[in-house]
Amino acid sequence: MDINYYSSDSTDEEVLYTSDDYLNNPHTKHILETRFFETFKENMLDKLEKVYCDEVDFVYQNYMDVFHYEFDKEKFYDLFLQIYPFISKKYDYTIFENEPQLNDYLIKVEEQEEETQKKAPTVITSKKYDWGEKKYK
Repeated sequence: MDINYYSSDSTDEEVLYTSDDYLNNPHTKHILETRFFETFKENMLDKLEKVYCDEVDFVYQNYMDVFHYEFDKEKFYDLFLQIYPFISKKYDYTIFENEPQLNDYLIKVEEQEEETQKKAPTVITSKKYDWGEKKYK
């Protein structure tokens, strides 16, 4: 998925980012994961709680006394946290279109990469090292 946006620094320059760019950057990946988790939790927590409570009641009444300490049915959130890592995640990238200042993390990373590429590697012409000056002769 490619996302076009205008940089908050300069309005004339259009920048194109892919979903890999967002997922490879730790800041933007954290934003996407947190937003997905909160949205998923908001949508599924009540449904999971209902299913869990119904199943606990059914098992307790019909099969065995496995859930005899589960009167308050508070363990459904633990079940939610165990299920969540196995959910296939489809991130919503519209947050970066709606709030372009979040893309500044990607701009900073690009600037850092350009600075590291500008540094020329040290070419060693001699194998003699001067320990007093701590450099090659």
